[in-house]
Amino acid sequence: MQWILSLISAPLFNTLLKGWQMKLDAANQAGAQAADVAKAAMIAEVQQRATNASVVVATLGHWYTALPMILVMAVAAAYFIKCVAWDTMLGLGTTEKLGGDIQTSYNLIMSFWFGAAGARGMIAVVRGLWR
Repeated sequence: MQWILSLISAPLFNTLLKGWQMKLDAANQAGAQAADVAKAAMIAEVQQRATNASVVVATLGHWYTALPMILVMAVAAAYFIKCVAWDTMLGLGTTEKLGGDIQTSYNLIMSFWFGAAGARGMIAVVRGLWR
């Protein structure tokens, strides 16, 4: 009787074992494929960040060439904050109005600063619509 049971159960056990092994192999292959996809995505992100950095350098230059623009914008922002927040909102002082070439320069700086952001936004919208 035991002999008959071993004849029946051995092929069944071997079949189940082979099926389980095939399932594990398939899972390992799927895991390897997922790892390959994740690796490719990470490489693509690193390349994209390098490209973004090169665009920033091409647009603004290095820190020492962008520094004058940053300083001028910082002074314009400080003047704007002083006039609006300190003088008008808090009522803690008065600032004389700008005049002449300095007023024109200040207006141009603020217009280019905020106008450039608006222009970039409009370009992004138009590109999104035309794709």
